[in-house]
Amino acid sequence: MGICVWKIKTKSLKSRTTSKICGNKKKCFGGRDLRYEVHHGLTESPKQKEPARRVQGNATWRPPLRGWTKCNTDASFSLSSSRSSTTAVFRDHEGKLLTATTSNMLCSTPLAAEAMALRDAMIISRNLQIDKILFEYDSLNLIQAIKSKTSIPEIDTILEDLWEISRSLSECGFISVPRSCNSLAHEIAKLSAAGVLSSTWSFNQPSSISSIIQAESRRKTVADPEDIRD
Repeated sequence: MGICVWKIKTKSLKSRTTSKICGNKKKCFGGRDLRYEVHHGLTESPKQKEPARRVQGNATWRPPLRGWTKCNTDASFSLSSSRSSTTAVFRDHEGKLLTATTSNMLCSTPLAAEAMALRDAMIISRNLQIDKILFEYDSLNLIQAIKSKTSIPEIDTILEDLWEISRSLSECGFISVPRSCNSLAHEIAKLSAAGVLSSTWSFNQPSSISSIIQAESRRKTVADPEDIRD
């Protein structure tokens, strides 16, 4: 009888210990910081990936490390006309505007517009031979699909392009951020869609754009991403 009771207690204790350890592992794995996102921007397996979480609070844009370029993209979509205005903004470790582009196109859905905006940005990166680049976007579904190589029927063709282009870039990462971290690209896309952005806007910046650039250039750089591809 004593042996039987001892076995039951041991089994119960082992069960509680195992549950506690597994719970801690899951909690630790879910607490990813920016370094993890950058490290595994292209290499993370869908089986290892937990559902991505939006950063809460007063999250803001941060410059990349010295030697890196950060590209923010955005798309403004009109359902009535099926037209989209997209933008890609490239900045260095000091937050200085290196180059930017806007375009107008026909799109079937908002997600398609977002994917096409990112594709344009990646093509520019390849053409300019930017060695180290981080693509930041406030489109969670799109970034998840790129990182996990998940199919989305409405943009499958564009996703194939994105995966192919990413393989031609030396080092790159994809990071999903809140809208507050994508303010500049959002403002440019909005002005472009409204038709009030001139072709020389990057040299004669509207006050709403220049104020965002100045404010964000004073912020500290992100954590060291080390090697983007393991």
